[in-house]
Amino acid sequence: ACVIEARVRLSHEENVQEHKRLDEVVLRRLQEELVSQVRLAWTRSFGAEVEGRRNPYVLLHGWLGEQGDWAEVARQLVEAGHDVLTVDLPGHGASAAAAGDPWADAALFTLPMCSASLSSLLESLHVEAPIVAGYSLGGRVAMSLASAPGAVGPQGTVALSANPGLTSHGERQARVAGDVALAERLIGEPFDDFLERWYALPLWAGFKDRRPEAYDAMLARRRRTSPEQAARSLIGMSLGQQANLWPKGSEARLWYAYGSLDDKFRKIGEELDRVFGANSERVVPIADAGHALVEENP
Repeated sequence: ACVIEARVRLSHEENVQEHKRLDEVVLRRLQEELVSQVRLAWTRSFGAEVEGRRNPYVLLHGWLGEQGDWAEVARQLVEAGHDVLTVDLPGHGASAAAAGDPWADAALFTLPMCSASLSSLLESLHVEAPIVAGYSLGGRVAMSLASAPGAVGPQGTVALSANPGLTSHGERQARVAGDVALAERLIGEPFDDFLERWYALPLWAGFKDRRPEAYDAMLARRRRTSPEQAARSLIGMSLGQQANLWPKGSEARLWYAYGSLDDKFRKIGEELDRVFGANSERVVPIADAGHALVEENP
C-alpha cells in the first residue's frame, strides 16, 4: 500500500482563520444538538380578517410565568388582525428541557440557548418578520433574540419592565450571587410562602392591594410553576450572566414600557429615552402600574 501525505503550509493569519472557522462549526453543531433537547410549548392564534397585512406577534412571559399570562393581550391582538404566538420559556409552563447530562442540562437554561431555541421554533413555524414582545425575563429574551437573530430576525422588539444589562463586573457578580441565594430559598421553603414573600416586595408596588382580582388570578397561575425548574432558569438566565443588550443608538428597533410606580425600571426607561434621543416616543410609562405590567394593564 502506498500512502501519500499532503501538507498545506498556511500563514499564521490563515491558520488563525482556519481554527476560527473550525471553532464556529463545532459551536454551531453543539448548539444544534442542545436546541434539539428543548421542547418549547406554544399556542398559535390567527388574526381576524382585516384589510392589509399585519405583523405577527410573539409574546414571552416573565420569570415564574407562563404563556397564559398573555391571554388578554393575545385576544386584543388577534381581534386587530395579528397572528399571535405565545410561548412557555424553558423551566416554565409545559416546556421541557433536559439533555440527561448535568453540564448539558445547565447549558439549556442560559439566555443564548433560550434565544436559539426560540429562533428554531420561529423558523420551524415559518413565522416571518414578527414583533417580539416580552415582559421582564421575556423582555430580556426578546432583546437577546434581536441582538443575534439567526434565521428569524424580529421586525421589532417590545420590552416591558426588562433590564438590558448590568454595566459593571461587580454588579454582575452580586446579581449572580443573589439569584443563587434566591433559587435556594425557592426550592428550600414551601412554595406558597415563597410566592407570598416574593410578591410583597416593593418591586410590585402593592399589586396585591391595588388589583386584588388580577393578583389572585396571577397567583393561581404561579402555583402551577415547578420550583425546581424555575430555580434552574433563574440561575441559568441570571441578569448577572447576561450580555450587554443596551441599544447603541436611535437606530435600534426597540420599544420599551415600564410602570410609573416601578422606580427601578423607570430609571432604565429614562436612560433609554436619552439613548433614543428627544421626542423618540419609544419609551412609554404606564400610569398607576408597578412591575407587573401584563397583569395590571393588559
